[in-house]
Amino acid sequence: MMWTENKSAVYTTAREDEVSAKGGTAQDRKDMWRVGRQQELNRNFRFLSVLGFTAVLMCTWEAVLFGASYGLINGGKGGMIYTYLGGLVGFSFVILSMAEMASLAPTSGGQYHWVSEFAPPSCQGILSYITGWVCVLGWHTGIAGCCYTVANMMVGVVAINYPDTYTYEPWHVTLLVIAVALVALLFNTLLAQKLPLIEGIILVIHCFGFFGILIPLWVLSPRPAASEVFGSIEDRGGWGNNGLACLVGLVGPIYALIGPDSAVHMSEEIRDASRVLPLGMIWTLILNGSTGFVMIVTLAFCVGDIDHVLESQTGFAFIQVFLNSTGSVRAATGMTVVIMVMQFCAAISNVATTSRQVYAFARDKGLPFSNFLSKVNTTFTVPLNALCVSLVIVSLLSLINIGSSVAFNAIMSLGTAALLSSYIISITCVRIRRWRKQPLPPARWSMGKFTAFVDTVSILVLLVIWVFSFFPLTEHVDPTTMNWSVVIFGAVILLSLVYYQLHAKKAKYEYILSASTIVTGLRAALADPAEILKPETAMTAMVLCTNDVCNGNARTWKVHLSGVMQLLTALLETQRTTDGGIDPFALCLLKWFATLDILAGLSGTHEGCVNDGQYWNLTRSPACGISQVDEICGYSTQLMPLLARIGHLARRNVHEQSILETFTEPSSTISEELTDEAQDLERKILSIADQSPSAAALASHDEVLASELHNTHLAFIHSALLHLYRRVELLPKSHPKVRTQITAILDNVEAIRPFSPANVLILWPIFSAGCETDDLRERQAIQTRMANMQTMGMGNFTRAKDALARYWESGAPLRWDVYFAQSGLELVLF
Repeated sequence: MMWTENKSAVYTTAREDEVSAKGGTAQDRKDMWRVGRQQELNRNFRFLSVLGFTAVLMCTWEAVLFGASYGLINGGKGGMIYTYLGGLVGFSFVILSMAEMASLAPTSGGQYHWVSEFAPPSCQGILSYITGWVCVLGWHTGIAGCCYTVANMMVGVVAINYPDTYTYEPWHVTLLVIAVALVALLFNTLLAQKLPLIEGIILVIHCFGFFGILIPLWVLSPRPAASEVFGSIEDRGGWGNNGLACLVGLVGPIYALIGPDSAVHMSEEIRDASRVLPLGMIWTLILNGSTGFVMIVTLAFCVGDIDHVLESQTGFAFIQVFLNSTGSVRAATGMTVVIMVMQFCAAISNVATTSRQVYAFARDKGLPFSNFLSKVNTTFTVPLNALCVSLVIVSLLSLINIGSSVAFNAIMSLGTAALLSSYIISITCVRIRRWRKQPLPPARWSMGKFTAFVDTVSILVLLVIWVFSFFPLTEHVDPTTMNWSVVIFGAVILLSLVYYQLHAKKAKYEYILSASTIVTGLRAALADPAEILKPETAMTAMVLCTNDVCNGNARTWKVHLSGVMQLLTALLETQRTTDGGIDPFALCLLKWFATLDILAGLSGTHEGCVNDGQYWNLTRSPACGISQVDEICGYSTQLMPLLARIGHLARRNVHEQSILETFTEPSSTISEELTDEAQDLERKILSIADQSPSAAALASHDEVLASELHNTHLAFIHSALLHLYRRVELLPKSHPKVRTQITAILDNVEAIRPFSPANVLILWPIFSAGCETDDLRERQAIQTRMANMQTMGMGNFTRAKDALARYWESGAPLRWDVYFAQSGLELVLF
């Protein structure tokens, strides 16, 4: 099975000369725009630093050692190896699924953002909040766990060096936890911009340290026969079944493999993130997975008497193994220090990941004091407030250890279950979306036809692991050995639900409340006849309607549009009868809204307000001839009512209930009356093209721009005919008349300079051609033209480009208007 990068869509290349001040490429800027985020952090990470960051944070071969107690108790020597292999294979599917999602939407929010974007609309809000909260919980317990492990290793080293004089006290570990967390925070502030370099250096230590532990163990340890190791599966937890014991022991290897999403939360600091990020995750899987397997086999051969190492006064079985193998306290101390240093480095990466998760979630108003937590410090260019709050939380958690080590260990064990929950929710949402054949953004790294299978296996594997992550270490439990993480996990979920009900849903309706206030004021103004024809009243209605468009409220936009058009029309009619002349701004607005209205009607099921002749006389500038191209609309105002009629005929031809049905090509049979109307409309459109003035006639512009405006008009003419043939006459894509119009549109577009202002006017024609063509060269030309306009800050071209890419990638056998209707996308929102 071979995994390849997705080549089916056109992407912006990451050339060095396209790198921005923050270090991002053009593709990074496109990705940030698509997810609706502003670049605030420096993109300093490259592939090797991403690999180092993720590999060191996961600390797989190291975690195999200090997490060995789980496997030794539940599985024994052989069972420990087999559970690691099973966990590695199963978790490989999870990492592959997450790598593709990271390529779809590389954002610091990670799982909660993916859920908010890909979950069914009815549950996007609540599921994304739950996912965000469990991620915050999981990563904070991750910091505490890393620091706690380092602190306990320090205590263990002291214990073997001073066995007669050292007396353990819980507060020793607590102080060490706070000290380790504080130093990790200093690395993430004072050395924040050098963190990629530091991660590269740590990666080297990670690799050389592996051999520094491996070689002494194989050279110095007495080794049993292979059959004794691989044939030994034990149930020391008292479960009564070796298979069940191994499933409980699966938590150990999963702890060593968890955390592949760490780099995702750093994605806004990775250059060319949508490509580098998934590659870094895959290579981390290969590097850590293989070294972890070698280390666990080594441990199984070198462990010796299991009961003896489990009862070690050091608190870690692996330290006792080092001591038994080398026969030297100093050697065992040196080997333990290597593990301790690597775990401290993991704490540095953990602090970075957690702070970015908090920063992103607060940026989306998911946490209390969000404005404070989402601030980026301009001196260090890091979310310093989030870093400091994370330090405070970890310090408070460590204090629990003084009062009750049982409670503290319960919180620590919760981290695995919390992160597993976020993986399950996010992957399931994407799997459901694919199952429903709903569009997804194009991914630069994709598993192609294997994606559905991999996602399904990932979910099944995660569910099994998630269930057993709540199991205690042994079957016979008391309050001190019980795994209380399930109780704390439930409490956190309950807290997130309460916060969502009290705050998040209120924030969700802030726009609606503001719009309601505007509507109330507008109604008061309309109640007074003297206020109706004031420009301020029309402008207020226009702003309300525009906000509806920008905020994606398509239904409300339709409601407000009619009122806006009537107010603007009344205002212009009044001005025509006075000596003051027509307000050019109001005239421009009327043209803009009339065009939006018409294009919405052409692109979907919108009924439209413009009908034959209702507005086009008003929108025509008195200085223009009847067939002259209007520079606001990009086409002759003679074409406006004809475009409106095409939309009207298309809606007549598609029954309101069947518009959302799945079909490949509509029936080619239409009524005789509709045929006559379509032919009449075709003659009128062609007559406008024939009468279109030459470039010399457009004297109000320079010759080049005038010629380009002429081409925008012709592009609209051919787009109108394309819609007539496809949506009214229902001709197939392969029909010569359809192909002729597509070619003509692209010829007109080609005649316009790539960065000319005239490009602003031709989005609808090139989008229409893009939806109807299957020719790869034509698609490439369309995407290139849209990409050129993206670089000029035209966000609507970005949205249209992304929508086209999703439509092409889906391969759905649907006519494009049906596809977008099923996707719930109103094309007017471009």
